[in-house]
Amino acid sequence: MERFGWYLFRLSISSLFLYFGILAVLSPQVQAQIWIAPKLAAVITPFVSLSIFMVAMGVLQIIVGLSIVFGFYYKLGLAMGAAILVGVIGNLAMAAGFNDIVLRDLVILSGIVYLLTT
Repeated sequence: MERFGWYLFRLSISSLFLYFGILAVLSPQVQAQIWIAPKLAAVITPFVSLSIFMVAMGVLQIIVGLSIVFGFYYKLGLAMGAAILVGVIGNLAMAAGFNDIVLRDLVILSGIVYLLTT
């Protein structure tokens, strides 16, 4: 039963990355408006459009999700997922302050750290 829980947890974490990655690839402009704080957008847009940034982030999230669920470059995928979440948490905290979504993402980040150590 213990291993079942571990695999279920891996599947859950990977499904989050896959879901949000697919959303970012399919509708980058909408996702950028929802998720990117104006301060961060001001830093990104001199280098690349928000749509291209969101597609790139979406592809990266899909790669992370596949890596975690199928176990190829598993630790690297987890580390990349943790890095993505640190950025997401910082972006959300910058936009809206500490709220329930930031807390949720902190819990997900702690789960990724747990998986990295097992």
